[in-house]
Amino acid sequence: ISILGRAAERIAIGLGPAPRTASAELAIDDERLQRQLAKLSREAGPLGDHETKVLLAAYGVPITRQAVAMTPSAAVKLARRAGFPVEVKPWGHDLPSEPAGCPVEKNLTSDALVRHAFTSVLAAAGKSTTENTAVIVRESPPPGRDLAVSFLKLPSLGWTVVLETPGSSQVAAAPAPLRLLDAQTLAAQLVASRSGEPELDRAGLANLMRRVSHLVVDLDGRLARLELPRVIVGGRGARTLVVDAAAELL
Repeated sequence: ISILGRAAERIAIGLGPAPRTASAELAIDDERLQRQLAKLSREAGPLGDHETKVLLAAYGVPITRQAVAMTPSAAVKLARRAGFPVEVKPWGHDLPSEPAGCPVEKNLTSDALVRHAFTSVLAAAGKSTTENTAVIVRESPPPGRDLAVSFLKLPSLGWTVVLETPGSSQVAAAPAPLRLLDAQTLAAQLVASRSGEPELDRAGLANLMRRVSHLVVDLDGRLARLELPRVIVGGRGARTLVVDAAAELL
């Protein structure tokens, strides 16, 4: 609460969000964005991981390479294309986040393991393989530090970026869309957890948050919230990307 209060104070003295025109330098793929929005034109309510990531990718947000498979054979083909090992999770708009319990089969190194995972993750999610169900097959995320970022529309504050680090009481927030300095300041909250840990890719995290902050403001009329329950921040020189995502459409 106090950190959100400080965000409000910053707005009051003129240190508010970046101008919306700042998104011009982000090289947004507008064609891809409009194509996805057209697909979602009649949707409302929760939006699942895969569809949310299509929106993110249009804004140049780094995400896991992944695709949706409706059969075990299709899942195997996608796994071969992605390169073993891979991970498999259920596809859908009604699933919990990964930290909240969405089933994920990890470190799958063969066709047989992928076929088994297709059935097991759907069963764990309470979905029947005889229904019109599907799974997401994705690359295994790189090692790094897990954290969560929320993009919320708050009363009197408007769109706000909230950064949380699991296992830490630290919460940081700033108004969206993020100014570059604000994005860097939020990312600076992430500190090495132990001696000898590689320097974290704070620049990559700042870039990721800044891009998503422009997305939520640009889609203000369609989005109620956007959550990134799992962002992996790699060591310096490694990849920083979104592993788990969800949104709510108006």
